[in-house]
Amino acid sequence: MLAEYRRYLNPSGQPGVGNRFHEQLLRNVSRIERVELSVDSDGGFADSHSEFHASNTHKVDRKSAALATNRYAPVDNAADNE
Repeated sequence: MLAEYRRYLNPSGQPGVGNRFHEQLLRNVSRIERVELSVDSDGGFADSHSEFHASNTHKVDRKSAALATNRYAPVDNAADNE
């Protein structure tokens, strides 16, 4: 997910919130846990709830939802600007 996130950063000019978030992740890399997510036969994530498959949730965002479900982390808001 770090590599995917890095593609959306803007390394030139004034750093934005996303750049600062990524910087903090890299500074605390020892606290990052690697998690394997299971992929089902439809190419979705087996760990995510069925409502994410049925909804109009972007496929990229489904990975984050599956990760939160896998680690029993609550999600209050998972909106972006697209």
